[in-house]
Amino acid sequence: MPADAVLIECGGDMLGANVPVFLKRLKRRRSHAKVILAAADELRALGATRMLKEMGLTTSLITGSDTEALRQRTETLCRIPALNMAGRGVPLKELPAISRLAA
Repeated sequence: MPADAVLIECGGDMLGANVPVFLKRLKRRRSHAKVILAAADELRALGATRMLKEMGLTTSLITGSDTEALRQRTETLCRIPALNMAGRGVPLKELPAISRLAA
């Protein structure tokens, strides 16, 4: 089914409910999928980005932290742009356009 963007919420556990199988199939169908990862803290973000990388998926943006300090630690540790729940972090003008994220 053609689409400009697909939003997928895989739940709280990337290893459960066949999420790895689903992500591998997604990668086959959308070889240039853009991933926005929601993670509550920097260690979860680091683990998830590493797992996604092993699956051949690159994380474009991390969100989910609730403080500026956590956002900064997430960016530093993961080396990926991050936004916190208050919208602070990477200025929106510097983020890829939604159409490019969906490409």
